Amino acid sequence: MKYFRSRISTIIATVLIAATPRASADITVSSDPVGYYRIPLVVGYQTIGVSLVHSPVFVTALASSDADTVTATEATVDVGALLDASKQYYIEVVAGPTGINDTLVGHRFEVNETVTINAGTPNGAIELDPTAEINTAFPVPNLAGYRIELRPHVTFAEAFSKDPLYASFDLGLADQVQIYNGSSFKAYYLLGWTNLNDGPRYWMTFNFQIVDNQIIPPGTGVLYKRSGQAPGPVDLVISGKVRANPFYQTLDPGFSFISEPYPVSSSFTTRNAFPSAFNYSFDIGLADQVQVYDGTSFTTYFLAGGASTAKIWLLTNNFLINQNDNTIFDFRRSVFVKKSNPALGYRIPLGWTP
Repeated sequence: MKYFRSRISTIIATVLIAATPRASADITVSSDPVGYYRIPLVVGYQTIGVSLVHSPVFVTALASSDADTVTATEATVDVGALLDASKQYYIEVVAGPTGINDTLVGHRFEVNETVTINAGTPNGAIELDPTAEINTAFPVPNLAGYRIELRPHVTFAEAFSKDPLYASFDLGLADQVQIYNGSSFKAYYLLGWTNLNDGPRYWMTFNFQIVDNQIIPPGTGVLYKRSGQAPGPVDLVISGKVRANPFYQTLDPGFSFISEPYPVSSSFTTRNAFPSAFNYSFDIGLADQVQVYDGTSFTTYFLAGGASTAKIWLLTNNFLINQNDNTIFDFRRSVFVKKSNPALGYRIPLGWTP
């Protein structure tokens, strides 16, 4: 048994190697790194990072690709038969013709589940949604020759198990999950019976629409509000597969709220957070920033530099210490990124060694 281990403070993320079947012309079995980590929840606000993914339902090399369809080399597979109509799926490019460092590796594209399922044809085709906002490239590039994994998205109900969390019929008392939409946070509430044995509980909007299947796209930050009525401390447990390829992370103008793609804390250096994707300036107001929220206040970093000087990340209240190698990106948490220009092609290198 192989272990992938990351020890930070008192939290240990242990990843076990488990057997996962992969579809191919000749069925083979290979290993995926999987595991879990714990996040202590405290009363009040805290950021949460979901840095593990679901195991794929289909893994394949692509024989062909166009703007809205990719076709597996396994041309006799009915991909739609592998999908659950109640779930949302995406493909992630995990390897190229020459390996994981090929240019398109790390891109992700949403699946058109309805068309893929209804096709009912064993031709290896996966229909995509080429205009989905959370795609990482527009239009969908030619992916022929690349290897992809087809996975379901992680949902609220899966990431935030209802058992240890605090539910109430009162919006003001229930635990909350909040997702940033580019300008503000939208809150979702764990509504239902406080005692799990008394009746059901669901993640809902403020107007009582059930959102248990609301997705948390890869790399998306989450703000969690723990109810003051909750009886004592509890750990949130995140489990899943460890990504084993680089990761594209779209950063919009203004604020983005992001999380880590791997269960490993990282620095500006390991994240490749430099001028290819980030704007620098000696003026704090003009430079791109990263803001870390600890539940009560923010610690802010900015990319300092000029045209002919080194570019280094500094604290806004301390210009003396180079922060490039400070591991401020905790895999259990999320951070705000403030940018003046978009960074659609920002790719984070693989954060661990398989």
